[in-house]
Amino acid sequence: MIHGHDVSRSILAVHSTPSKASGQRWLLTDGRIYDWWDLASAWGSAPPPPAPVPPQPPRALEQPGHDDDGTRGPQPRWIRELMFETGVRALPRNIDVLGRALDSREFWEVFGLSPERARLEGV
Repeated sequence: MIHGHDVSRSILAVHSTPSKASGQRWLLTDGRIYDWWDLASAWGSAPPPPAPVPPQPPRALEQPGHDDDGTRGPQPRWIRELMFETGVRALPRNIDVLGRALDSREFWEVFGLSPERARLEGV
């Protein structure tokens, strides 16, 4: 993942010193490792709109075994289940568990830059 701001800076760096870029290819990221389990757990997706249901008698706000408020879809629950099944105690998972990661250090080193908008931060 990389913010558009850092992509723009990278393009300008390549155009300002084309000799450094001639014949090269790089992978461009913000230098962070993102675990898709962590992202799905934190964000999820919007649930579908509820179907109209007839009025029902009042009940307790919390139902045993259900802590989802329904605003992020089913993904957080799925991730908790995966974590339990695989013995993962916390997110993000360790790089040893993930198996591989994208490495974009060379680009940033060659052009003497660092990402300014890393870690999926807002504007």
